[in-house]
Amino acid sequence: EGLVQLVAKTILTTPGTDIWSPEYGGGLYSYQANGINSSKMNLVTSDILSIVKRSEDQIRKKQSSLILNDDEKLKSLQVLSVTFDLGTLAIVAHILVTAYSGLTADMRLPNQLGRYSSEDEVILPNPVSIYNSKP
Repeated sequence: EGLVQLVAKTILTTPGTDIWSPEYGGGLYSYQANGINSSKMNLVTSDILSIVKRSEDQIRKKQSSLILNDDEKLKSLQVLSVTFDLGTLAIVAHILVTAYSGLTADMRLPNQLGRYSSEDEVILPNPVSIYNSKP
């Protein structure tokens, strides 16, 4: 559970908000504040892939100097899908978190949209849905 929390925190943290580590964070929270237009789903998907990759690199770098058990050490982050449903106002970044022990966590970040404007722009909150599983 600690690894999943670290992944969620890293992905959501806006770079520049941590005074001790200003480069830390994937930036999904600030990306949400900019809104998402449903006609730009390819751009949204690309942005989320970049955010997850940046977060994965930061976690690996941080963990490389720590002694951790295999359940706490990140092996990989894989974006399985990014979907947007204008009818239900939902966007789901489906991410698979894998620890070195083989333990996996199925994350959905975020899983519900906040508000929808007449310009087709959607502002997201930052909920996290987590489902853990053993290999």
